[in-house]
Amino acid sequence: PALARLFKEAEAAGGLIHPNIVTIYDAGIHENAPYIAMEYVDGTTLVRYTEAENLLPVADAIDCTIKVLHALDYAHQRGVIHRDVKPGNVLMGTNGEVKIADFGLACFKELALVDTKSVGTPSYMPPEQVAGRGSTPKSDLFSVGVVLCRLLCGAKPFEGANSVEVRRNILEKPHVPLADRKPQLPSALFKIVDRALAKDPDERYPTGFDFARDLEEVLHGS
Repeated sequence: PALARLFKEAEAAGGLIHPNIVTIYDAGIHENAPYIAMEYVDGTTLVRYTEAENLLPVADAIDCTIKVLHALDYAHQRGVIHRDVKPGNVLMGTNGEVKIADFGLACFKELALVDTKSVGTPSYMPPEQVAGRGSTPKSDLFSVGVVLCRLLCGAKPFEGANSVEVRRNILEKPHVPLADRKPQLPSALFKIVDRALAKDPDERYPTGFDFARDLEEVLHGS
């Protein structure tokens, strides 16, 4: 399974050349040891910026999310779905660059629709993924909504005592509104996050580009 995941990552990400996606240069087996050669990013993941006491400035959190969305939109247009978008898979370099890593769970659209395995990280999984109904590009956008919520307020929109409870809440209960967590944020952000976290994929943003466009309007004060 580990070897299969390694080459799945290489297959999915190897053809994606985008400034906000970690570049995969090569993959293979050397002296019976599998490897992936990828771009080195000097920095850290977004995990450190998801705690309430260490949040990014709101404008930086929005800008970072926009870059992630443009990268995902690029990947989606090429038939690749990430399926595990979370702070630990987004790198922020020391020069401010933002890059998505770990396409190991990625799959091509035509396979995603029939792949009923429940994969991903529970807190960031959309209902259809939790239920094992496969993934679409809109599944990634739901996960971005969770990431954005964490970057803005330091809390997850779906919580629980354990992963089973978290999954059940994602399936059955509404998310905790961002407006309740941090009412001082621009009100437009509340509607954006609510739309991203809609349980019905048809009620979410149609593409990452559309999601990013609304965030850009907030960022530039339109």
